[in-house]
Amino acid sequence: MKKIIVFSVGLIISGSLVFLTMHDPVLDMPDPVVRINFPSFKAVYLIPNRTSDRVDTHLIFQNGEADNPYNEGLMHYVEHLTWLNATQDSDFDDLGHSNAFTTLLSVAYFVTGTKDSFQSDLNQLLKVLELFSLNQQFMEEERKIILREYDYSARENPHFSMDASLDKLLFQGSVRGRSILGAPRDIEEFSIQDAKALHSATHRLQDAVLVIYGPINKTRSDAALADLSLPAFSAKSQDIEFPSLPKDVINTEQDVSIDHLVSPRIIFRKLVSAPFCPEPSICQIKLDLLISFLDSGLPGGLAGPLRFDSFTARNFSLHANYLDRTTIDIQFSAEPDTGISLLSLQQAFDSAWRHAIEQGIPEDSFQRIKSRYIAGVDGIIDPHTYAREKLIQALIERQTYIPLEIERLIASETTLKDINSVLKHFDQPGRQIILRATPSKE
Repeated sequence: MKKIIVFSVGLIISGSLVFLTMHDPVLDMPDPVVRINFPSFKAVYLIPNRTSDRVDTHLIFQNGEADNPYNEGLMHYVEHLTWLNATQDSDFDDLGHSNAFTTLLSVAYFVTGTKDSFQSDLNQLLKVLELFSLNQQFMEEERKIILREYDYSARENPHFSMDASLDKLLFQGSVRGRSILGAPRDIEEFSIQDAKALHSATHRLQDAVLVIYGPINKTRSDAALADLSLPAFSAKSQDIEFPSLPKDVINTEQDVSIDHLVSPRIIFRKLVSAPFCPEPSICQIKLDLLISFLDSGLPGGLAGPLRFDSFTARNFSLHANYLDRTTIDIQFSAEPDTGISLLSLQQAFDSAWRHAIEQGIPEDSFQRIKSRYIAGVDGIIDPHTYAREKLIQALIERQTYIPLEIERLIASETTLKDINSVLKHFDQPGRQIILRATPSKE
């Protein structure tokens, strides 16, 4: 992952790729994110916001379930034990709002407090680095809490089981297909010894990224950091790369019956190879423009033939994301309209999808989508909150944060040729799966 700094930018356009060129930091950069030089952490970011009455402090480790060599879901168990261990001597009422979460690529802990509680909140967060001192029986019983979480999140959520099945098929042989929660048998067999080992390997200060948001200026943050009692560490963390992905081609269709599913639906997932992108966060902006068009009712989009013209789909959703520098994950889901079979819906989608790829985006449609996107960027009324959310999202996905003004600049410089070049790759052979899901019969 590249280091994230506040910078002035020039754009070099080569083919369909845009590169950032970084210059010395300048004062006229409007982005509110400030990088603080504090070498004990992997990185420290401050987003000062004098209008906020709260201070949000995040500590993010760019090690997630993908970095867990033990039973699937163990990183989530480690997260539970880590936060319970860090707060066992604290009054949660005094902590304000606090929580933790695990993703495939990261685990994070955060506390929301006030200016007055900022130093104590920061000290509290750093306790996640401490070795577990919880009672053995208490740690064992926490597995039951996670089993209840599984019941709530998975057993009665039809989309969880469908997404999990798709991930296993799509990412077969890759850590991308690992379950963050784990299966019930995995959870029941979580080893406390393995949890302690995984915590020691992944919760290190040199791997920690600190994000501070709220009415805290740099002078105050510098003073708070200087007052910390920080543990020693042996070596600086290495930059973390994206998990590897399977490259072999598959084309699979399945009919599945899903408990608790309300309406039948088709789900289309495909991994496609894209031109090498040195910075996926930048290429994602172009991809977002493309998906905004395909998701629309503009001429050439999918909403016309699937909904407004023939009433084939009651509703649908379309998403696409760069998973690494050469791979795009496309996700389409739709429910059939009254009297329409899943097979007819699938055929209508396939026809509209191929037509959009073959014909490309019409110039008028592209200009309207581009104008909407830029207007949306210009219409953001709280750039501090927007920057906080974008920065944290980028960090937990191991990607580079793109400032708002740069996002606008990239969108404005994107051409129709750029977008259609990406669209053409959607029809290339890849790893493709279609599920036709129907509700289970009671």
